[in-house]
Amino acid sequence: MTRVITISTTALIAAVLVLPVSADAASKGSGAVTEPPADQQAIAVLATGPDNGADGYLRVQTDEYGSWGSFNANFEDLFNPSGALDLDLVAFTSGFFLFVPDRGQRELLSDIPDWQNVFAPDGSLDRAIVMENVTSDTNNDGVDDTAMSAFSVFGGNSSLRFDLVQSVSTAGSGVALVRQEYTITNESSDGIDFALVRAFDGDLSWQFDFSDDEVGTTMHGAGLGTYVYEQESGIPSITAVTLSGTPGPDYYGGKNGVEPPNGPPAYAFGTDVQVWDAFGVPDSWRTYVAGVGYGVNGNSGEFPPGAIDPADGFIGMDFPVSLGPGERTTVTALHTYGQNSPSGCALALLLDRSVAHGGDVLRFDLLVKHNRRAPARVPFVVSLRNAAGDVVASQVSRPHRFRFGDELRQQGYFTLPASLPQGDYRLVVQIDQMKQDVALASQPLRIIRRN
Repeated sequence: MTRVITISTTALIAAVLVLPVSADAASKGSGAVTEPPADQQAIAVLATGPDNGADGYLRVQTDEYGSWGSFNANFEDLFNPSGALDLDLVAFTSGFFLFVPDRGQRELLSDIPDWQNVFAPDGSLDRAIVMENVTSDTNNDGVDDTAMSAFSVFGGNSSLRFDLVQSVSTAGSGVALVRQEYTITNESSDGIDFALVRAFDGDLSWQFDFSDDEVGTTMHGAGLGTYVYEQESGIPSITAVTLSGTPGPDYYGGKNGVEPPNGPPAYAFGTDVQVWDAFGVPDSWRTYVAGVGYGVNGNSGEFPPGAIDPADGFIGMDFPVSLGPGERTTVTALHTYGQNSPSGCALALLLDRSVAHGGDVLRFDLLVKHNRRAPARVPFVVSLRNAAGDVVASQVSRPHRFRFGDELRQQGYFTLPASLPQGDYRLVVQIDQMKQDVALASQPLRIIRRN
């Protein structure tokens, strides 16, 4: 695996748009709560607000690929649950793997050097940062909450570009949300089938250490899509981190030493080699929670049958993608901190084109699913943002009423300013007047001169 930085002048103004297993266990819980060094300019430091003592405060130090974790102190996340619990580290590692099984290709999408060193060198794919993190403060509270970046993954006849928008927001009392929106373009002349696997290895230590964490799901019958959570066994829900997103049909919840009934490999420490060696989620892990079963709701508890000490817990989800030559899609991953079910309203956006001229009228299609229990009556805010994150044009829709589980499909139009300079932008649609939530989706848009 090789990290290549290829930041061109155009890219800078564009697109706002193997360690042994025991080494993993020995490293856990050793991180300190620190501020990132000043020279770590590429790391985006995002937070829910300026008060780290507030219930539900979250700060995430994420790279351009959307990974973080206390395996390296430069990439920590910190969360303050409801009540008397203090601000503490949460993830040991959180990030995406990319697998192209039929081509024997794989890559860990992370700049955390310690995590990269878990695996033997692999040259099947390379990755390059196209645009370093550009951060912005979208709610004007003096703290950055959104980062935009771009990177590519390439090798052989595989060539993918990722435009990434990451945001951190408050999602209710004591709850915070990390939303990651990956717009993926197949830049090859060949079609490609690949999988993104989001791995979250939490080390929750408000009660004891990482060995007492439990994993589970309540997704079946809930109507909220696929999700899986990890939480403290003695302090459920308020210490939970729930992983969800679209598309994401399969999940897993592991505890060290447990072997699923459908066979090996056994779960280990989470930040480990099992998913890497299988070129994706092992078949026996799919929809299985340790000590619970396949495709059913339940909670592993602290020490399920088959677990060995330390009974480390971890979770993950599979995001399969198929793209023809030049095709584009969006994968959205959500991390909900502070409750063991997803927060956030799902919002998807599709533009009728990716290249336009100043003065054009864009058509866009929206899909919204309201996942909050409380009803809401809110408008959509549609904005065009430049490379600095500045809004250069915007419009507001009429208010829409939502109840739990409601879906809205709507077509809209956006007129681009006639004097818009050429370059790369993002069209952003968001519902930012929900007092306990923020829903956001965006798509890259290139503006060119008319001939």
